[in-house]
Amino acid sequence: MAMRLQDKLRWWLFPLAPFDDNWTARERGFWGEKAVARFLWRGGYRVLEHRWTLGRTDIDLIAANEHRILFCEVKLRDPSAEDPWYDMVDHSRIERLANAAGTYLQRTHQQRVNVRFNGYLVQANPKEPKEPTILIREDYINPSAVRGWKGVREREG
Repeated sequence: MAMRLQDKLRWWLFPLAPFDDNWTARERGFWGEKAVARFLWRGGYRVLEHRWTLGRTDIDLIAANEHRILFCEVKLRDPSAEDPWYDMVDHSRIERLANAAGTYLQRTHQQRVNVRFNGYLVQANPKEPKEPTILIREDYINPSAVRGWKGVREREG
């Protein structure tokens, strides 16, 4: 896949620094988001937004390809965690994310109607500190089931 000039200047394409246990929570979060952004880019997605904010709600990453928009929640987790998906998002956070996503779609006049909310768990790999493990939970929010969803209906494109 040929790299476009605009993508050569994107922050997520720069090499991923080795994970450091001494980083602040914000630095660790940025590292995880950068790992997921690189992962999405390699899979044919373009990152549209990083930490897009509406009020007190932020969406970690918004990415798109020609058929779909992804709203991404990224969490950094210890690989030894018993249930790494536990407490990723609670119901009130789901509602806020869905409403923020709907507002984003309206403000940007997106034509894509296939929307997915994916969760990404990033786990640092001590043996390969520049290559984290990324676990994906697709459609962890069903937007049509959220009261007040203001986005477009989901439909395969």
